[in-house]
Amino acid sequence: MAAVLSADDEASRETAELLGAAARVKPAVVADLCECSLGLWEGVQKSELGERFCRAGKLWSENPCCVTPPEGEAFEEFADRLLKGLRRALLKIRSRGRRSNLGVPAVGLVLRPISDALVRCWLTGAPVGDMGSILKERPGAMWLDADVEAEWSLPLRATVARPGAASAA
Repeated sequence: MAAVLSADDEASRETAELLGAAARVKPAVVADLCECSLGLWEGVQKSELGERFCRAGKLWSENPCCVTPPEGEAFEEFADRLLKGLRRALLKIRSRGRRSNLGVPAVGLVLRPISDALVRCWLTGAPVGDMGSILKERPGAMWLDADVEAEWSLPLRATVARPGAASAA
């Protein structure tokens, strides 16, 4: 493992510390990898979203890119921040010529669920609208086996198609 990149929340940092110790690398905390701000929806259970916010809550659980939570971060802004932060961190790893102790240039990512689902869509070429199903699957830790010196399959810009966008207000 060449590096472990982590969002800056406590759970991500602690998980990254464990993974970094196992891989014998010091995790790098990247502030721009933090989860999308859900504004007034922070701390609200998924089951409550549909009840309290009707159409917008239900739509968000199906496709998070279609709704901006009240006083939350717009999905386009979140996606742009996440992509830029990830690109900067990967370029930093590349510029340092970091490689794992086994010569494998894998990079571990420790992200919160929404960020994780978005990055998985980018890396697999899946439509961003598939985030809802990825979030329901709850995949585990993400390991990027691609060469940090090769071209990453991240998009150049965080463009997000927002079919049927809804206001949550």
